[in-house]
Amino acid sequence: SDGTSVSGPIIVVTAPPAGLVTGQEATELSAIVQAVGNSMLVSVRVTVNGEPIENPIRDLAPSALPRRRIDLRVPLALRVGSNRVEVRAEDDRRITTLETILIHRELALSKLAAVVIGVDRYRYISPPLRYAAADARAVFRYIRDELGVQEDRVKLLVDDDATLTGLKTALGTWLPSVSG
Repeated sequence: SDGTSVSGPIIVVTAPPAGLVTGQEATELSAIVQAVGNSMLVSVRVTVNGEPIENPIRDLAPSALPRRRIDLRVPLALRVGSNRVEVRAEDDRRITTLETILIHRELALSKLAAVVIGVDRYRYISPPLRYAAADARAVFRYIRDELGVQEDRVKLLVDDDATLTGLKTALGTWLPSVSG
């Protein structure tokens, strides 16, 4: 090696900040994509969670490439949870640069609370059900682990805990106390 390095296009994401945590369903990506040296940009692509954003260069027809610089302003729909946003630029030398940011979308969880109920064994029903309690446990884990609701804001009642007294306490006393 002669000690020189060949660099590809420069991508500077100006918004949103990497690691953003938001409750919004959408945000806008703002970025500057610049070719280096005498090169020209021939492709700029944006994906969210692996899905391409159609025509991310809204103000420019695809025929407007090659260009030296592109200012991107791209609306991004966000799913609940982690969102991987990638900006990929290629120049006329076939050198590609990738810039990745993560955005985490939360539900407005400040007041969210849940009572999850599943009963397999009823006193007067035979044979017992097979999946209600397991499904309730799965919903409880989803609310806690995927939606990020704090465990002390989700009550799980299965089988012997899902009595009339348990339901009245959970729905009449516990739920109002944690819901504010």
